[in-house]
Amino acid sequence: MRVVVIGSTSYVGRTLPAYLRAAGHDVIEVNRRSNRGPGQIVGDLGSLPALAQSVGSADAVVNFALLKSEGIDANMRASENVRLFCELCNARLHVHISSVSAAKQRVRQITERTPTNPKPELAGPYAAIKAATEGYWLGLPPQPFHIVVLRPGFVIDEAIEDPIVGMAAQIPGGRSLVLASGRDVLPVTTVELVNRAIEAVLLGSLPDRSVLHVLDPQSPRKAEWVRYCVEKHGLGGPVLQLSSHLFWLGSLAIKPASVILGDKARKASIKLSDIAGSRTYASASSSELLGLDMHVDWRAVLDRALGKEFSYRRPDPVLTPDAVQPPEAVFLAGLGRIATEAHLPALKELGVARLYAYDPGQVETPEGVVRVDQPRPPNRCFVTVCTPAKSHLVAADAALAQADGVLVEKPAVLSRAELSEVDRVNGALGGKLWIGHNYRFKDNVLSFLDFVARHPCGDLHQVQVSFDSPSVRKESAAWAKEERVARTLLMDYAVHFLDLACLFSDGAGRVGALEWDTDRYSHTSRIAGFLEFPNHTVSFLLRQGLPAQRCLIEYAFENVVCCLRFFPESFDVHYAKDDFGQLGRAAKLWRRGFARKVREAIAGKGKAESHKRLYQHIWSGSPLAYGLQWQQLRPFYETVLEVADRVYGGA
Repeated sequence: MRVVVIGSTSYVGRTLPAYLRAAGHDVIEVNRRSNRGPGQIVGDLGSLPALAQSVGSADAVVNFALLKSEGIDANMRASENVRLFCELCNARLHVHISSVSAAKQRVRQITERTPTNPKPELAGPYAAIKAATEGYWLGLPPQPFHIVVLRPGFVIDEAIEDPIVGMAAQIPGGRSLVLASGRDVLPVTTVELVNRAIEAVLLGSLPDRSVLHVLDPQSPRKAEWVRYCVEKHGLGGPVLQLSSHLFWLGSLAIKPASVILGDKARKASIKLSDIAGSRTYASASSSELLGLDMHVDWRAVLDRALGKEFSYRRPDPVLTPDAVQPPEAVFLAGLGRIATEAHLPALKELGVARLYAYDPGQVETPEGVVRVDQPRPPNRCFVTVCTPAKSHLVAADAALAQADGVLVEKPAVLSRAELSEVDRVNGALGGKLWIGHNYRFKDNVLSFLDFVARHPCGDLHQVQVSFDSPSVRKESAAWAKEERVARTLLMDYAVHFLDLACLFSDGAGRVGALEWDTDRYSHTSRIAGFLEFPNHTVSFLLRQGLPAQRCLIEYAFENVVCCLRFFPESFDVHYAKDDFGQLGRAAKLWRRGFARKVREAIAGKGKAESHKRLYQHIWSGSPLAYGLQWQQLRPFYETVLEVADRVYGGA
């Protein structure tokens, strides 16, 4: 057959020409914008009659085109042009692509016999155009060609932009409000099924003015659809469904206002009553006439349409390791504050039988620790290096001969020159060198990782870090006060948070523009910059000399924004940019975090809890510990050290 397809670049019609050509039909496409392929003519709905001579004769005309932004009158004139075009081309058949939304909606079941909406002007913009144009074709006097009206349902395709448009609304609190009753059905179909239905119409001999439905007879309810889109594909926050009685009451309350406000109030009342109603859709008669099975596995089709590989490796769900068997002995190189306040309490709680320590300074030996006079373990054991960063490598080197694995406190290195030395130590240990980024095991970070593992957040676009700290002059450690030498702001204070910002990065990053300032004490007071990784970007603002310590990390995913806060810790998810509940929720989470910190302090846990989890995951071989191995963290340190060298100088 020689078939003219009008609007073949539309969402539903774009695959029909290739489908029909593959079936042996001669296809001519008429579009406003031609792809300059074979059988394509450029023209709009207004110029159709003039194009008839260029097209010549045709067996059938299929029209997908409509003027979405031009209202009912313009589309009625366009329909008249299509009619003239069919007549001038001597077409035997015209297939008008309508929609189930064109049918009268105030019925319990919409079938092929359900009449067209008699008042299209009171429907929504899309449904109004579809109802008006369908009414035009079905209301025409006898024509020299047959007219068949196809009413597809909600079409699922890979080009779908918003699968819950008109079915759910984002409301304050990050929730998705279902705009439908619990029994209202969403009639779904696919582009492939529409193509098959059109070909069956072309090859069949249907009566004039036939109305056919192209939809799955077992389509989901709208609430079920919205819930699946939210929970499987992350297209909104937790689903909220109100009783249909509330929408009925809203409709009744607005109705009297139509006397004053006119059509706007009348449309709002009709919309609310439509939401409150419950409709089902039938396609059995069409299925029999066309000889098509119209059942659709809508979940699988939607998954294919929306599914894609993320630009980062999603973490595994966070699981607390079962009873961990600690090593028989642990050797601590260094007995400074971090060792006595965090590592030792964690190791004792985990039940390590023997604890050895070496520290050349005049520090008191903690209870339960055997102090040795040389920087190497007395026998084979696990080694934790808690010395200042500039002596990490010396301590790790000394312990190599007797180490069954080494955990080095952050930062692993202070300069790029040390990278190869750490590589050598890691090689000697057979890859059993971990870096102590214990902030990955804070409650809020574990909650965040578990959320990303279990929810479809979408691609990660950008991470923003804002970190403030009191002045380094208040530091108790003498080496940290030498800020420009120890690179304290970047490599000690902020390195944990930059590590968290780069959790999903793919390889080393490119360092973009950097700005930094120094204060009157020649300490670095501000560092602002930009990192570009192959799969996302990171922007950061790091400051010291502020009254209080605080940090906010925002991960802007495709579907959600996740916020990590520290001092105290909290985790929050924003589903909608216009969520008016965000500030109140953030304050609530801050209060909860502060109260948790007080309880931990009273219980004597404090810093030790995240270090305890750190050891548990390392000794159990957890996926979270894999990310702390030196070979995994090296690209991060390469990136951060480039920032350090530009800010502080060095090589």
